[in-house]
Amino acid sequence: MSSDNIEQNNLILSRDEDIDNYLPFSEKYIPTKFEECSYSPNTTKILKSLTHCKTEEGLPNLVIYGPPGSGKYTRLMITLNSFLLNKVNPYNSIIKAVDVETGSFVPLPSSKSKLKNKVIFTSVSKIHCEIQLNQVNADKALIPFLDYYSKSKNIYLKIPKYVILRNIEKLKKETQNALRRIVETSNSKIRFLITSCSLSQVISPLKSRFICIGLRSPNNKETTEIIKLFSEKENFKISEKKIECIIKQSFFGSSCSINLREMLLSLEGSIILSNSNKITKIYVSEKNEASDLLVKAVKKGNREEIRNIIYKIYELMYDEFNVIITCDFFNKMINYFKEVDKINFVHLTSKWNVNINKNYLLQTIFQAEAYIFAVCDLYGV
Repeated sequence: MSSDNIEQNNLILSRDEDIDNYLPFSEKYIPTKFEECSYSPNTTKILKSLTHCKTEEGLPNLVIYGPPGSGKYTRLMITLNSFLLNKVNPYNSIIKAVDVETGSFVPLPSSKSKLKNKVIFTSVSKIHCEIQLNQVNADKALIPFLDYYSKSKNIYLKIPKYVILRNIEKLKKETQNALRRIVETSNSKIRFLITSCSLSQVISPLKSRFICIGLRSPNNKETTEIIKLFSEKENFKISEKKIECIIKQSFFGSSCSINLREMLLSLEGSIILSNSNKITKIYVSEKNEASDLLVKAVKKGNREEIRNIIYKIYELMYDEFNVIITCDFFNKMINYFKEVDKINFVHLTSKWNVNINKNYLLQTIFQAEAYIFAVCDLYGV
């Protein structure tokens, strides 16, 4: 292999190693261990004690309930990962489509515009699957899918499979009753880990089959410490006044609880945007115009404008979002790279395209934003 090729391969590898630096805070700093959970210690203590169950027996059926953005799903994943002692990684999952009528897995559709009334999505690993129940037709597809999924035990690992259901309160009462039946009849093969923002909307017969554990949001003091910690990691000086402003923007609903995801988005925005910057509103009407605007913003290196354009494309052209970002934008932007950088641009685009498809439902907009910012760095602006 020539020295040029070795140098080029080393450059590609270095970009792979640094790719996490472009992730949004809500993905970059998500806790993966109990020790990283800095609030609601009683909940942490209870969940940690449950991980001492025998692996072959499995975790009990769990419901973690609390306000939106309090970290319910994060705690469930930490519990599952700790229980498995890192033998199987539940974070290493892929997105699969489920046929609404039959409940069986089907190939991922090529376009989101073709999805209506046909499929829902589930994230699947070797040990578990998870479903966001706020999807259209999730209520209709859930029971057929669980009937299909619960027919077999995890023979290879000789342990139960796990089903994570997020936002159980979205299910109709009839579906909750049918779920109760499946929980009772498939206990030897499947365990259920469930999140709920409103436990009062879950029927009593279903709740009685679970250990229900509450999770509170962080208070102002705990949130302040989180903000300071992340700001320090990002080498960002933040004033007490700005911390107060971020916390105020992060309150959610009548319960006045802090939504951690909103807090992290506000913090990230504070780092990228200064108080003096004003973002021009950008409206796009069709794909060609959208990708043109994005190319111009990348060439200028204006990250505030890039973020605004990405969010507008996502809001106004949702069905075409992935195509615009990873196809139209790529085909135009590659013409502005030097020959020596084109292969790195291709590699970068391929990697982020994989990430976006892998996270077909989760955080597509953040993955795309991180990709565009990485393109800016490669372009040298």
